[in-house]
Amino acid sequence: MNDDAIKALLLEDLAEFQVSDDYRQQMWIEILAALERMLEPDNGGN
Repeated sequence: MNDDAIKALLLEDLAEFQVSDDYRQQMWIEILAALERMLEPDNGGN
């Protein structure tokens, strides 16, 4: 599954919740930041 498909699924899930655009935008910023951290290569860890 590519990034666009994942984002589309997440957006679909988020759309079901009646939340403000500001809240949704902030949630996306946090989700994408977490994904970036997960995808970064370990800095000599493990």
